[in-house]
Amino acid sequence: MDANHEMWADNPNVFFFTALGDLNQPYSCTQWGNFGIAGVPVIIEDPGTVFNWLHDSYNVYPTYAVLDQNLTVVAKPWPYGSTNNLIQSLLDDCPECTPSTDNDDDGILNESDNCPDDYNPGQEDQDNDNIGDACDPCDNMAGDVNDDLNIDILDIVRVVSIILNSNPYTECEFTDADFSGDGIVNVLDVIQIISTIITPSQPRQVDLIEGGAEVHLSQNDFDLSINITADVPFCGIQVEILSDHDLTFDLKNENNRILEWSHESGISRMISYSLTNSVFTDNNVEIIINGGSDISAEDIKLVIGDVYGTPLIISCDDDVSEFLTKPVTFSLNSLYPNPFNPSATITFYLPESQNIELSVYNSLGQKVHQLTEGFHSTGTYHYVWQGENHPSGIYIFQLQTDRNIVTTKGILIK
Repeated sequence: MDANHEMWADNPNVFFFTALGDLNQPYSCTQWGNFGIAGVPVIIEDPGTVFNWLHDSYNVYPTYAVLDQNLTVVAKPWPYGSTNNLIQSLLDDCPECTPSTDNDDDGILNESDNCPDDYNPGQEDQDNDNIGDACDPCDNMAGDVNDDLNIDILDIVRVVSIILNSNPYTECEFTDADFSGDGIVNVLDVIQIISTIITPSQPRQVDLIEGGAEVHLSQNDFDLSINITADVPFCGIQVEILSDHDLTFDLKNENNRILEWSHESGISRMISYSLTNSVFTDNNVEIIINGGSDISAEDIKLVIGDVYGTPLIISCDDDVSEFLTKPVTFSLNSLYPNPFNPSATITFYLPESQNIELSVYNSLGQKVHQLTEGFHSTGTYHYVWQGENHPSGIYIFQLQTDRNIVTTKGILIK
């Protein structure tokens, strides 16, 4: 039995024991015990259970018997015989016998451990995202971009800098800035975070009535005017323009609102909002783009948010609504749902035809799946990743072209 025990010593679902059926014949218990195998228990007082397992029609004990997970005798090889194939087949037929491991030796098996590679016997998870504090790079508190466990003006400032792309940011910051959880950080998140700061005791509200906004573009000497008239109150706007020029912006007759803009990598970005979520006067505003008379609608993206942070449906009298609402550059638009189990849909937009690669990486930076690669035409694409054969954890979805790389984070929870 020594060889059999050695063969299966590392499998916690295979258990060996020795039973003494006729004590003191011909050796004492101590003598029998000294002949045992290290690590194999010896049963010296048996009320008859083991005897019934091992006894056969010949009224003699076989020297070896094999039992399954239900303690049913499936074989009595004589004297020992080779049972490795039999044991393996029993394991294959036993769904509850999947080998379990504990990588970090904290007493929690990997499949139940919220940080399987980091010692954390208490399983602390302050942000309740099923990723333990010991291995969680983010507090994952929506709106708390600086991870100080408070949502305040400092977080608003950081969210705006992410929208304007004026400073580098981490994936953790992006995730926390995406207050709505739609995979995009924009003025709608700013409005929702401000609402949380102003009325922290009130649950988040959603506008059930879909609002709309009429947009009119006009040229005025060297400038471009964007006139917005909405059928519901709105309190935030965001503009992105594909341009080689460092554009500047003004709001006509709106002097008490925050207006910020930046220019980075061929894109001018502008955002206007109020720290009290006050609405624009008479549901109307005119945006002046200084020196923007040569800008076409195809190069503009516009987002308008109501007081709940819900986007307004945009229409335009010269039929350019499609251009005003699509991204001006290639981007990963969303990952839904997130967290997910077991599948998630990744959406991205390509402003021009090009070669791309969309892949999924685990938290160790290892590529676990390639969703697509090769030439893709201009347009919006949707791909589904099935994660049922992968463990719970953080996964990075990376979209790469010859000139750009963008990523977004997803959390698989089983």
